[in-house]
Amino acid sequence: MSASFQNPVIFVTLFDPAAAERLALNDLHGLVVWHLPGISLLQVGGQLVEVSASAVASVAVAFLANKYLDRLNGKHVDVRRASLSPSFARSKS
Repeated sequence: MSASFQNPVIFVTLFDPAAAERLALNDLHGLVVWHLPGISLLQVGGQLVEVSASAVASVAVAFLANKYLDRLNGKHVDVRRASLSPSFARSKS
């Protein structure tokens, strides 16, 4: 396995459990923030620049979509809920 292929694979293995945890907690805002960049990292034929640019763009789209949908529903956004750090990373084993 080449080094250029291993980098996105490492990131996908970090994003996947975080998205699964958000789904299990029924946190759809957090799921979107973790799932969209994970999907963009699955580009097989793309160069690393394209893959990383699409991951950053998908994070921006996720935050904007969450903010817009919260505004439509009249909800107050809890900044801690939309945090990028998953709770399983904070727990000490």
